[in-house]
Amino acid sequence: MKRIIIAALILLGSGISGKTFAQFEPYPEVDWYTIETENFTVSYHKGAERTAQLTAKISDVIIGPITSLYHFNPPYKPNFHAI
Repeated sequence: MKRIIIAALILLGSGISGKTFAQFEPYPEVDWYTIETENFTVSYHKGAERTAQLTAKISDVIIGPITSLYHFNPPYKPNFHAI
């Protein structure tokens, strides 16, 4: 569980967002789906649904401690891509 939380912290801190991927289409030949939570959106393709669900769940759990630690709330919903 500790590794999952560390991985999620790295993802949150790395600046991965919809704006990052808006510059190009990652794998345009793939059908993309989206999971939306209160705080995030997670885009995924067939075969990556479990990863996307886990990413969404962990991200929603850790956003509170991270935003309070840095005294910062994102101005938009960050978007993760499960590839």
